[in-house]
Amino acid sequence: MEAGGQLLRYTEVPNLQDRRDALLARRVCLLADLTEVDRGLNATVPVHQLPDEVVIEILAYLVVHGHGEATRPWRRLMEVCHRWRVIVCSTALFWRQVSVGRNLTWLMLCLERCGNAPLVDISFHEAAFPHHVLPPILASHASAIRSLAFPKVNWQWETSLTALFTLHMPALEQVAIENVNMGRLCTGLQVSGTQVPGLRSFSLSGFAVPDHLALCQKLRRIDFRNAPLPMGLRKFFADMQDKTQLQEILISDSYDEVPAMLQIPVPTAPPLDLPRVRKFHLNSGARPVIQHILYELRTHNATDISITGVVRAPQDVPGNDLFCTRLLPGPRRPLDVIPAFPAAVTSVVLRLQGRGPVVLEASSEKQRIHLAIADQSTWLLNYEHLLHICLTDVIALFSSAPVTSITVLSDRQYPTRCELWRILFSSFPQLETLTLTGLSVYSNMWDGLMEASTTRTAPEMACHRLKTIELDDVRLERNYDSLFSPISAALRYRAMHGCRLEMLRMRIKLYGLEDDLALRRTYFPALCTSVDTIVYHSY
Repeated sequence: MEAGGQLLRYTEVPNLQDRRDALLARRVCLLADLTEVDRGLNATVPVHQLPDEVVIEILAYLVVHGHGEATRPWRRLMEVCHRWRVIVCSTALFWRQVSVGRNLTWLMLCLERCGNAPLVDISFHEAAFPHHVLPPILASHASAIRSLAFPKVNWQWETSLTALFTLHMPALEQVAIENVNMGRLCTGLQVSGTQVPGLRSFSLSGFAVPDHLALCQKLRRIDFRNAPLPMGLRKFFADMQDKTQLQEILISDSYDEVPAMLQIPVPTAPPLDLPRVRKFHLNSGARPVIQHILYELRTHNATDISITGVVRAPQDVPGNDLFCTRLLPGPRRPLDVIPAFPAAVTSVVLRLQGRGPVVLEASSEKQRIHLAIADQSTWLLNYEHLLHICLTDVIALFSSAPVTSITVLSDRQYPTRCELWRILFSSFPQLETLTLTGLSVYSNMWDGLMEASTTRTAPEMACHRLKTIELDDVRLERNYDSLFSPISAALRYRAMHGCRLEMLRMRIKLYGLEDDLALRRTYFPALCTSVDTIVYHSY
């Protein structure tokens, strides 16, 4: 081995190297020959001679675990050979998930082939199915049914479904029923807790909720869409709380607006506590409905809360806020919905993208609240002051929380005043990361940061923990001076007073090579005096 300064190099041995190259070449040829021999050997074992357990394992991977076609590939599998057809037809495992259109014969065939296999899942996808024969056909298999789904039924199914649920189905865990005839509500459906004692999930759309649903003691999840309750809201959920194991509540309507004259009085009694509920989703197009439910119920232990409303016209946004007006009317705020939530929020995300909805999402280590506004008229997303009113909501709802991250995602240009940014930066002293995506006008944000930094009232500078700022889709207003001057001024001032930024990420729209050179030679070197690390992407 030769040694020379910083380089160490092994002396080559030509004879050994040549032998090694020759052996490697032979190895490649031998592997190719071996592959060809293996292929020939495998070809002598036709698929119809594979052991039954191997065939079942292969088909189970394709069929049972959903790795095959969207619809079960029965026809192709059974056409491989007679033996495969026998295996498919005689293995009950392959017939436990039954999807039925309007063919009664197919349902009877599937039930025959699944035999006495436990935990059968059946879904009916055609309203034209002869539903009146369901109770007698399913009676002999009632003890094995795990789930029933009826995604396309109409009011004519009501009597048949009620008769079906008189069967004793001890293994039934999930029921989903959707009435596709929105013009006619079904009001006579009955479900007996003694007949379906294992029911855990009940989804209902276009049907009135059965009277005695609370008798299903193992019920954990309810999903009601356009499904009127059989009694008052408070009494219904008090019964569910006392008699069931309810943990997930999903309520939504057809987004029909309730007449303006309908006013729901503020109750004098405190809201009903539902301490076991972990998931609470409320979607409604009627502000009074949202108001009524939030006045009556409180899910202070929920880890996943979602409230969705609707905006139809400018009069739906009368003031300087959006989410507070449409989703949290009156005294109800996140503090009332989840008492401990605002004190734990660390991340806030605001989305104003695509065709909506407009979303405000806040989360803590263990909880998440999702506020959304659906824009039925496309007016809201084109509203010039949308970002302004949304940031006002962010400040009003979460300024008392220890927020460390704020993200604004937008694909439109919404102007905002620097005064609003000043208030935002002053309201979140523990902010560490700020991410802005899709906003072309950034100068007011930097001016607001500068004002908040220079007009502080506390001993620490506003956002004294701010370490990372990410700007995506940055575009020029006039020139690079107009873009970088406020950035340099704000960051230089903060660095001089002990609040140096650690990371600045920028993704900038460039219009030529000269733009890239100007950034690298002039603007970024100047910023490096105030920022530890600059990450720059162009497109």
